[in-house]
Amino acid sequence: MSDLGVDLITGYSCGSSEEREAKAFNAEHGQTASWLLTANGMPLRSESDLMEFLAEQKEAGITTVGVTFFGLREHHDTFARRKGDFEQMMLISRTAAEIGLGRRETIFLSHEGIREVPSLLEFLDVIPGQRERCITPWDYRGRGKSLEKDRVTASDILTLPEPVRAFINLGSYASEAEWIKRIEADAPPTKSKRVYLITLWQDNIDRLEAMDCGGILEEMREVDDRFYQAIPSLPTLAQLYGRKTGDKLYARRDLEWRWIDLYLEAHPEIETAARFDDLGTTILWR
Repeated sequence: MSDLGVDLITGYSCGSSEEREAKAFNAEHGQTASWLLTANGMPLRSESDLMEFLAEQKEAGITTVGVTFFGLREHHDTFARRKGDFEQMMLISRTAAEIGLGRRETIFLSHEGIREVPSLLEFLDVIPGQRERCITPWDYRGRGKSLEKDRVTASDILTLPEPVRAFINLGSYASEAEWIKRIEADAPPTKSKRVYLITLWQDNIDRLEAMDCGGILEEMREVDDRFYQAIPSLPTLAQLYGRKTGDKLYARRDLEWRWIDLYLEAHPEIETAARFDDLGTTILWR
């Protein structure tokens, strides 16, 4: 098996003809999630239009629809910034089940919305087709960076019933205080892989098409290496910026990103081309 894999994604164009082409490419080349349609952000559709749309997706090879919830109707729509989004996600869930598609649910936890999660699951549990359910804090990236005040805490998790907590991968999440203890006690494991995100625009496609794959990767690795050589080690970042009584819940990766952001704010001289950016050519993980 090759150490190099390439996926084609269409970003925020969920359900577009371009996404179908991307799924076909990934299926042909054995890459990831060619069978999954992420339904978030799609245009609002009537029940009949949605039935027709999902049937077309199923014919194209989709087997599972991904839906995301932030709470019950009012809280969800406010968080999603779109009136009617909650009902659309529920309609997608019911329609997908009706035509034989599976469902992957992601439920993001917030400090204000966590009390609604048990009731939300009661609504979802009566809909057939649920194959995977993930209840999780959001990533520290993109809009998630502006939502730190509403980030769920370790104490919030304890208010959930045990059957609900079973859907949270607590092995990957801990409070900031707990992560600092772990980092101080043990050397963080060496990262063994990199995931690069190359965003294609009209102003860069000609240049990229003129390069070979090796040249693109070499250029990105050089930028990546130069960036991380300018960043202190994780234990040092924890000493500089870690909140030793912090109760908010993070994956270690997201906490590292947060501390790096704080370091970069203090050191504007550092070139940030390798900093994660949804709309740019960046290194997503290292």
